[in-house]
Amino acid sequence: MATIKQTFNVPNFLSNNIVTETELTADAASGQNQLTVLNTEGLADNDYLAISANNGISEIVQIQSISGLTITTVSNLTLNHKNHEKIKKLFGNQTQVYRAANVDGTIPDDTTFAALGSPVTIQPDQPYTQVTDSSGGDAYWYKFTYYNATSAAQTDLSEAEAVRGGGYGDYCSIQEIIDEAGLGDFHLDPSELAQYRVEAQSEVKGAMSSAGYTMPLQTTSGTYYVPDMITGVTKRLAAGFALVRNYGTVKPGSAKDGKAKIDDARALIAMIQLNDVVLLDTNEQQLAKQNLVGGWPDNTTVLNSDTDDSSITMSMTKEF
Repeated sequence: MATIKQTFNVPNFLSNNIVTETELTADAASGQNQLTVLNTEGLADNDYLAISANNGISEIVQIQSISGLTITTVSNLTLNHKNHEKIKKLFGNQTQVYRAANVDGTIPDDTTFAALGSPVTIQPDQPYTQVTDSSGGDAYWYKFTYYNATSAAQTDLSEAEAVRGGGYGDYCSIQEIIDEAGLGDFHLDPSELAQYRVEAQSEVKGAMSSAGYTMPLQTTSGTYYVPDMITGVTKRLAAGFALVRNYGTVKPGSAKDGKAKIDDARALIAMIQLNDVVLLDTNEQQLAKQNLVGGWPDNTTVLNSDTDDSSITMSMTKEF
């Protein structure tokens, strides 16, 4: 097992970090500390709010006081905000990463996870916050919670998805699926997205196995490695599943055309399965392959055009 410096992109605004939502009913300029909102139900002093700007960038402020529909914040706004922009009450303004040693390749019990350093403040101008483990790698599993710096409360560790270090096992992250789908403020339960990833990975792994690649994927020297191509096709397929099952069939060419993503992904999967595409490592060497038993037809086979069918058709289907 390799020990490496590892950086994680922890999603900032998954569903378990969104407590309630409201919106602005008037513009709020940079430098001021008051917000006029649609409703204040569920909001209280010291709560943390994420306010989304029109350009998609957010900032996080803390409530100092509430009077009617006016919120006064502890510090002044750093961005300009327009009427109707969304405001989300956050469970926590920080994230805490936990780490547990890998024992047998399965997810360790929650009781074995220990906090890795101190909570890290969320980077609101990005969809995720970067956290680094200087001595990480596939010898460890990781989970993260959302942490409230004022109340010291945090989300339940059992709700968090476990990820093995070194990128081991999963071909893409939940955040990559969210980004590929363009879900943005459309919050799906992380467990739902994880299930779409499982389905996508199963389909991709089946194609790679039938193409003769050693599973799990690895270089010829035996190092676990997932090419960018496999990450791309997996996140596209999983995003397609998420869009189709949550939006249904939409106009082709739209931003939420999940079927097009599925079709594109499966076209590439078929090329991998038929060995029309070769998977390479960082040194541009083909990934390790199994020693497959030869069969018919092969390059020594002579087909009789009168009696033999020289066309071989392969198909993959999935019900929705």
